[in-house]
Amino acid sequence: MIETTSRTAPTFFARLKDLWRSNRDAYIVRIRTNATVRRLNSMTDRELSDIGVSRYNIYDVAEDAARRG
Repeated sequence: MIETTSRTAPTFFARLKDLWRSNRDAYIVRIRTNATVRRLNSMTDRELSDIGVSRYNIYDVAEDAARRG
């Protein structure tokens, strides 16, 4: 006897749950990014230079840090 596994499409509620999770994760990243941008913007140019960040790329650095968690 051959066993087969049938795949079914995700239910509406499973898709809704996945959508909610992805939106929640994106919101958390945005909150972390904004907090990091505020911290980096409060630093002097000298302090930023010491950590290897320029004012030009503060947002990119903050977003990368937020995505890594």
